[in-house]
Amino acid sequence: MAGRALNYSMHPLTAAELGKDFNLNHSLMFGNLPSVYTESNPKDVCASKILFFDVGIFRTLRPMGHLDAPGEVEGICFESLLFQELKAINDYYNLGYNIYYWRTSNNLEVDFILYGERGLKAFEIKKRGRVPSSELRGLKAFLKDYPAAKAYYIYGAERRMSEGTIDIISLDYALKNLPAILE
Repeated sequence: MAGRALNYSMHPLTAAELGKDFNLNHSLMFGNLPSVYTESNPKDVCASKILFFDVGIFRTLRPMGHLDAPGEVEGICFESLLFQELKAINDYYNLGYNIYYWRTSNNLEVDFILYGERGLKAFEIKKRGRVPSSELRGLKAFLKDYPAAKAYYIYGAERRMSEGTIDIISLDYALKNLPAILE
């Protein structure tokens, strides 16, 4: 479930029953990440995404079998770790960002969108040690719709670079410098 859009129809309870029995928004285990959606942009998808606040909980609860790709699970862990840190830094420094994600009807996605008085920031995170141009399509599409945004692609290697207005930085650099990046 972590890092995926929540589909209540796949749950045996109705949305109302699920909400009554277990409030995901107030749980200490999950974060409900709403999508950026504007009625003026019909290609945006309006659905929530659920992430674990703690990567360790996700790794403990996530069943693994011979059909599971370790890279996919590790990718979700990277995404969960960044979410955990974005939320912690935002709350600790009282930065006032609302945290969203963005996805279009043709499946272009940006993992995290931070929006508030300090600006609009977009983050895509991948475990990979290289940056294929296909991985930047979501950020490029977001920047086309929201040119005032500052975009970051965070990945598993150490080299810092840029592609147009997208800063490409390592996860290590991002975590150490997140307060300054969010200022």
